[in-house]
Amino acid sequence: MDRPRALPGHRDEGTARASARRRRARGGRRALPPHAGGAPGRAGAALRRRHRHLREDPRGDRARGTERATSGSGATGGRGPCVAKRRSARAKRGGQAEGRARRGRSGEGERLVIDRPEGFDKVVGVDLQTEMRKAYLDYAMSVIVSRALPDVRDGLKPVQRRILHGMNELGLRSNRPFLKSARIVGEVMGKYHPHGEAPIYDALVRLAQDFTVRYPLIQGQGNFGCLAGDTEVELHTGEKKTMTELVDLITRGMRCDVFTVDAHRNVRIKPVRAPRLVRRNDPVVKVLLVSGSSVTCTPDHRFMLRDGTYREARDLRPKDRLLPFSRAAIPERLHRTGAFPIPAGLSAVVQSVEPAGRVDVYDVTVDLTQNLALGSGIFVHNSIDDDPPAAQRYTEARPSTIAAELIADIEKDTVGFEPNYDGRETQPVVLPARLPNLIVNGSTGIAVGMATNIPPHNLREVVAATKLLIDDPELTTDELCETILGPDFPGGAVIYRFEEQRNVETGAAEKADAIRRAYANGRGRILMRAKAHFEDMKGNRSAIIVSELPYAVNKATLIEKIAELVQAKRLAGISDLRDESDREGMRIVIEVKRDDDPRRVLNNLYKHTAMQSAFNVNMLA
Repeated sequence: MDRPRALPGHRDEGTARASARRRRARGGRRALPPHAGGAPGRAGAALRRRHRHLREDPRGDRARGTERATSGSGATGGRGPCVAKRRSARAKRGGQAEGRARRGRSGEGERLVIDRPEGFDKVVGVDLQTEMRKAYLDYAMSVIVSRALPDVRDGLKPVQRRILHGMNELGLRSNRPFLKSARIVGEVMGKYHPHGEAPIYDALVRLAQDFTVRYPLIQGQGNFGCLAGDTEVELHTGEKKTMTELVDLITRGMRCDVFTVDAHRNVRIKPVRAPRLVRRNDPVVKVLLVSGSSVTCTPDHRFMLRDGTYREARDLRPKDRLLPFSRAAIPERLHRTGAFPIPAGLSAVVQSVEPAGRVDVYDVTVDLTQNLALGSGIFVHNSIDDDPPAAQRYTEARPSTIAAELIADIEKDTVGFEPNYDGRETQPVVLPARLPNLIVNGSTGIAVGMATNIPPHNLREVVAATKLLIDDPELTTDELCETILGPDFPGGAVIYRFEEQRNVETGAAEKADAIRRAYANGRGRILMRAKAHFEDMKGNRSAIIVSELPYAVNKATLIEKIAELVQAKRLAGISDLRDESDREGMRIVIEVKRDDDPRRVLNNLYKHTAMQSAFNVNMLA
């Protein structure tokens, strides 16, 4: 088949490329793009002017290019002289500009020549690899020293040290009134830590959590969302019980099921767990609905809106639409046509929010869904594990008693001070720290190329070992291990001192002291297990009661994981799972089927869930 010919005045792409190659072989001008070289008339002239920068000689020989352009233009002028004038003007402007980069030839390759800027006596050439290495090391050291890893002298990271120093500057003490967290965060951010309020508040909250820090350095105080004792909860039977009545019923062993909304917006029936009195004489507000119903709760109790999100009681506004609850199915089509007008009680519209004095407040737990229907026809949030902390304007804080040992005598020039980020204030390089905080509370951090993971220890054991080291600085690791028995995690649980490992030479299994090896080498792995026991139930059945979890294991996440494994049939022998934890302590009940061995079920739980975890020790500071 013959190749189709191009129209007159046009060249196809192959022809244009071949012509360009021939011109380059003869040393002529660069070729224009195919769409510019073959375009006729005014359009072609416009494209050629747009790509005129491609007509320069690639070897930089401006004189020969100008001469060639002039000679090829003819006596009538044409384009040649204009192109030459534009080139000379550009060359003149380029020669006059200071500090403009020029390309020259050096040997076989090209190099970039930079003019010396005004005001500089000397320009020093540097190796790119050396400069990159230096910049990376400077950044890594900045992260290590100023952000991620603790100082061995006081065991604190910079943000933690600045929080304690800022609280001391504000005059806060363990025996003085609390101060709003927002005020503390503003003090620290404005004077010492200009990296945003979020990391400061997160660090402050962690220092106040007794399940994160073995000996909290900050006392926290805040509201956590609770209901008044006379608030009615609607049961699945249609009855309405107050919070105080629920406490009495479940304490006597009765089961109470409530309505709840799952993640797919479906209404489910779930049992109520651990109704409890949370605080006495707490300030509350009353949320009035258009229907005439009302709910008395703490200002930060969360109500479910129609879109499934939550909003705190203090933030509710008139005409806000809450998610209504009704036991009857009423088609919305009938409401639109007017055949069945939905009464105000089924619309759940907020009328007002008013202060209601102080009362005792209660809370309940509903597994997984974390919400329940009230007798007033709305859904509210309930207790949940791993909730983010309340906003800093609602919480309060002050130093704990043990934190005073870290900052005592700082006014007596016991430590050095350095300028802050803008040079207007000074901050301590390190705190005096009578308390061996690094060993007592441990630390966790990830820097550039290194990380630390130091477990917490018992204060009495650490003080006793310190006294022994003062008397005899040459104490061995084995002698210290007789005093410090091992880590002391805030959540309790059980840690195992010995673990089996295989001998490389003989292949036989041997017992090794994992704790001693971690202390001697600075690295190691310590096995942790949840603390559990068995209880007999009615009907010749047994239950596994979990009272303590390994360090950093979240209870709600663990329960959800167990439920998923049971549904996937990877865990057999479990008939029921519930959380009966209350203010007295943790209690997770795992009911075992009648014909199954509870010990086998417990071993499977250790194998497949976080009830057995490992703490990887890395003593670095």
